[in-house]
Amino acid sequence: MSRSPGDLRTLAARTVVVAAAALAVVSTAALIVVSAEVLLLVFAGLLFSVLLSSAADALVRVSGLRRGRGVGAHGVRARWGYGWDDIGTLALGL
Repeated sequence: MSRSPGDLRTLAARTVVVAAAALAVVSTAALIVVSAEVLLLVFAGLLFSVLLSSAADALVRVSGLRRGRGVGAHGVRARWGYGWDDIGTLALGL
């Protein structure tokens, strides 16, 4: 049983269409998965920033210090008169 060239061309065309459709489905699924991962990472970053902000607010309430660039450095210097260099000297015993 031999096939005519028209049948083989039809088979090749159908194979190309099926392969292209399968590739489109797989690439669309991969794009959706990657997009979901990026969105989840952004959402986790936002949650982490809210956590840090609320922790800073709690620290400001407890310590009585105002919010600024370096709450820790300001608080240590304001309460005990030590700076970062002094803390390193005290901690290392230098």
